[in-house]
Amino acid sequence: MFQWDLAQIRRIKGRIIPAFLPDDMGGYASSVISVVSSFAGKTRREVDRAIRELELKVQFHKTLRAMYQVFLRKCSFVPPSTLDPHEIREAVFLRTGRAVTDQKKRMQLLEDIAGIKGTEPAEIEGAILGDLEAEQVLDSVPSLYPEDLVREYNFELFETVLLRCTSMSFSSETGMRGILAAVKSLGLMYRPIAEGTRLAGVEIDGPVSILEGTRRYGARFSRLLKTLVSNAGWTIEATISDEERRGGNDYTLSVDSSVGHYFPEIRKETGLPFLFPAWATDLDPKPVVIGTRVYFPDFSFVGDQGEVLVDISSPYYAEFNRERDLAIRKLGINWRTVYVISDDSKPVRGELNFYAPVNWDSVRKILAGKSQAASREPDKAPEQLSPEEDRRLRSFIEKEIMNPDKVVDFIEGEGYNPSRILPALGYRIRWNGLSVEISRKRG
Repeated sequence: MFQWDLAQIRRIKGRIIPAFLPDDMGGYASSVISVVSSFAGKTRREVDRAIRELELKVQFHKTLRAMYQVFLRKCSFVPPSTLDPHEIREAVFLRTGRAVTDQKKRMQLLEDIAGIKGTEPAEIEGAILGDLEAEQVLDSVPSLYPEDLVREYNFELFETVLLRCTSMSFSSETGMRGILAAVKSLGLMYRPIAEGTRLAGVEIDGPVSILEGTRRYGARFSRLLKTLVSNAGWTIEATISDEERRGGNDYTLSVDSSVGHYFPEIRKETGLPFLFPAWATDLDPKPVVIGTRVYFPDFSFVGDQGEVLVDISSPYYAEFNRERDLAIRKLGINWRTVYVISDDSKPVRGELNFYAPVNWDSVRKILAGKSQAASREPDKAPEQLSPEEDRRLRSFIEKEIMNPDKVVDFIEGEGYNPSRILPALGYRIRWNGLSVEISRKRG
């Protein structure tokens, strides 16, 4: 996305219409690619200055500025020096104590510090302000056709507009269960849209409707958009808040998959933790209806105790889920909620919690009633570890060793006793009251 004030949109009778570009009209994309490419090896400040000069020569300077931002994110910048800017600034300050305006004295100062550091004066000069964005050096420029840059621009325009929505309704011809699971896995606020017992769509609260944590919620909302438009026959109806207009008007955005040719080829994001396991029995199980409410499980699984309806959820919905799960289980339905834990959420006590990427084999054993973890007694023997399991556990522990509570939750969720498995893997575990410390064994 780019800044709202750069978004080229039309407002007509309460509707908001993004001005997608059908091709490289006016040669804006070609100009941006050409200018930026010609400044390889130059600083970001020099590139910015060249683009500002180009803006003065075109009719729609905001479009060019937005396209430049889109392209710049695909470029690679490097610091102008390998030296630590803070260390070099300190050395300069301690040597002079004041600004040096005389050019001869300045060069002498750079040469003196270069001698101490064993490098060249130019390296010292580059390091003084080397941590500023404007001083970063353009290292590489992607090979991109102008038409491809236009499509990237169009999608970011679409994203920029939708990130100003208060609510959004989405529907598609296929894959609605997967979309609902993706929404839940990202912790977005939602309401299923049911037609009888069919999942017809989903209504999602937009970033503008969130009073706290708007930036984090907006980042999760943005991640969802590529998943939405990668479906077939999709439709979006959204209410867009334009606070910068007089009166803070709300506008309606109506768009469907017919605009897909304006966008780059979009594949479903595989990094989301909602992908269903291959062993799921039914990816479109019959929903549960209680009064006027319809609850859609993500998939079903047939285990030793019969069919289990499985809901993949996020800790954000824990309070709502408890009430829902209790009501469903009172009907004698075997409904299990599996919580996917992310870096900004905590496990739900007494429930099944798994960190992404989910170990679906462990989930299956628990749901099938074959794992001791299902009885809340995680105590698999360390000698049961396969080489793959050993590597996977060690990888997580090494990554999160400074977050011992997270490590303990993860190990227990995998069906192991932390007090047994950690020493077996070469780690020390020490309990201090309710706090836990984990460290590597010496030698």
